[in-house]
Amino acid sequence: MRRSDEAMEHRVPVWWSGVVGNPLFAVALSVGLIGYGALFFRVPIHRAVASLMLLPDELWSQWIGGNTDRIECLDRLPIFAVVGSIVMSALGWGDLGLRAIGFRSVLSPALPVDGDHDRPPRVVLGSIEWSVLAVGLGLVAQSNATLIIGLAGGLHWRVLFVALTAGGIAWLAWLTAARVRAWRSCRGIRRETREDTAGDVARGLDRSSLCLICFMAMVVVMWCLYLLGAAVLPPFEFDVREYHLQVPKEWFLAGRIDFLPHNVYGNMPMGAEMGALYGMSLWGGAEGWWYGALCGKTLLAVYAILAVVLTWQFGRRFWGPLAGPAAALLFLGTPWVVRVSTTGFVEGTLAWSVLVTAYCLARATWDEQVGAWRGWIYLAAITSGFAVGCKYPAILFALLPAAAWCGVWQSMRWSTRHRSVVPWLVAFVLSAAAGGTWYAKNAVLARNPVYPLAGRWLDGKTRASGRIAQWDRAHEVPRDADGRRYSLSQGLDSAATMLYRSHWVGPILVPFLALSCCLILADRRLLVLWAWLATAGASWFLLTHRIERFLVPVLPLAALVGGVAVDRLWRYGDVATRVVLAVAVSLSVLYSTSASTSRVTGDNRIFVSLGVLRDDEPVESDPGMSRTRPVHRFLNRHLSWRPGEAVLLIGDAEPFDLEMPVYYNTCFDATWLERWFANTSTPKERYAVLKDHGVRIIVVDWSEIERYRKTYGYSE
Repeated sequence: MRRSDEAMEHRVPVWWSGVVGNPLFAVALSVGLIGYGALFFRVPIHRAVASLMLLPDELWSQWIGGNTDRIECLDRLPIFAVVGSIVMSALGWGDLGLRAIGFRSVLSPALPVDGDHDRPPRVVLGSIEWSVLAVGLGLVAQSNATLIIGLAGGLHWRVLFVALTAGGIAWLAWLTAARVRAWRSCRGIRRETREDTAGDVARGLDRSSLCLICFMAMVVVMWCLYLLGAAVLPPFEFDVREYHLQVPKEWFLAGRIDFLPHNVYGNMPMGAEMGALYGMSLWGGAEGWWYGALCGKTLLAVYAILAVVLTWQFGRRFWGPLAGPAAALLFLGTPWVVRVSTTGFVEGTLAWSVLVTAYCLARATWDEQVGAWRGWIYLAAITSGFAVGCKYPAILFALLPAAAWCGVWQSMRWSTRHRSVVPWLVAFVLSAAAGGTWYAKNAVLARNPVYPLAGRWLDGKTRASGRIAQWDRAHEVPRDADGRRYSLSQGLDSAATMLYRSHWVGPILVPFLALSCCLILADRRLLVLWAWLATAGASWFLLTHRIERFLVPVLPLAALVGGVAVDRLWRYGDVATRVVLAVAVSLSVLYSTSASTSRVTGDNRIFVSLGVLRDDEPVESDPGMSRTRPVHRFLNRHLSWRPGEAVLLIGDAEPFDLEMPVYYNTCFDATWLERWFANTSTPKERYAVLKDHGVRIIVVDWSEIERYRKTYGYSE
């Protein structure tokens, strides 16, 4: 249901058009943007990125790894084919899920049931909504199916994963054929509806507005293509090689999901990483763990792209035709999004979950269709539950704000037709089903549903008192030089980091967030989003160890609020204001393109052969880039390994690239030597233990051990 310009007038303060339309406002806006820009570019890394705007040759050199001889793109096609099949299958299964909770697509061949007025009306989704929500819901279903199959020990049953994929694609094919037949049977009606809709969208937009929307769309598409190109690269980041992809690799090689006593992170919720495990099992074979990991890494970028599309839809539906593309541009133009979505972090998946949850709650509470709120509440429950099944902080950033929103709305709308508690109970069950399986798995395998949290009260495997204290020290709220966790100086320092000092913050999101504050009192919807952002920020500062990327999940909501400010400035501003706004957006696009496609956000060798990147021997033309350790390269390529032989890593916790059996441990787990040598006293006994476990080579990384001892601690 689209909002007309007249219906949106009450959403803008009465003084807004007068102030924004004043010629002096353009001067004030310019001064504000220049002032923030001066603060922003005081940071050296931002100045370095700005210099790349004048050196496109340098970016090209980075993309090809400094050497044209290593250019290769066709080797990505099999990975994209597998990812495409997974996404299409998810679209099919997601459509079935949406139907089950009361949705149908506007393109659906099934006709609505109008005769039964006692049943809640089925929610009709537009094609964009249906595509985004169905793909996301299907990926959630695939994640949970992979977990269940893995717990049953069926990760090597490739035929099962092929059947699951084929089943979703088959349903999608049948659905497409049925829609084509339905479209042909009522072609005239659909043409008339489409023309009316197009007229509604274009009504009230002048040529400059249409040009700006087209420009934003072109830039967003370009960034999405880069996102996919960089996401398919082998992992470079420590955390990704330590557990985000290493744990699925171990589970795949073992054929089942089980407790990992040597990797504490592998026993936490990993719903987002199930895409990699699904890809590994679908690919199969001896190299399945490698190519499946790249498929899973690419799927994490797909979540970010879905979030971009839904951000556009969210802003367009509730705030105007320009708010959507502006919000999408502000979201994807923040280098943090590219950073987490191309390196293999899961915050992009959480951002999608938070955004879908907020969108569903907005549709349930802000739209006026009677009875349609049930389906949206169910879907919000599923996505918020999935977020909690991906990472513990999602409890603070997704589940609790969503529960508060539902609770406040339910109390405000308490009437006869809303008294039924059944939808709320069903929503709780759906939420638990989407993420609670991970907590049940931990309760059974680790005897602690939130392992390794609450170790002092709930205990858990391998969690001796010393290990629990070490974990708590590493993940507690940071202290300053005076030993305080909370102080004004810490608050100001954290605010400065998030507002302009971070390496991966964008140049114009913050100014438009500030401008949106003028619209809060006139538009309660912005107040709700601001309350969500404030809750997330306070939780991040008060309860977490303040890692910057933990706030990325709420970035779509911040982009939405900023996009509304852009829409209102453009809608009510004069020519001068529009010129200032267009210049600011254009310069921001140039900066964000340079930052997001450079090595500020990670490995950007998007045109280098995957075969070259697998070993990644450093070259003279690009000496600073090498993702594999020399000792790992030596073990893989210069030694022949017999069945049963393994390598023992001490200190080194990044074994993902090693192609032989590996014993390793994180700094928060007991070392294998502690376990194996506990009941030995002589060198001969210890040598026999190593031989029994097939250890052929021991690699000790003293630099890593020293780093751990200076930070998190390490076994003595």
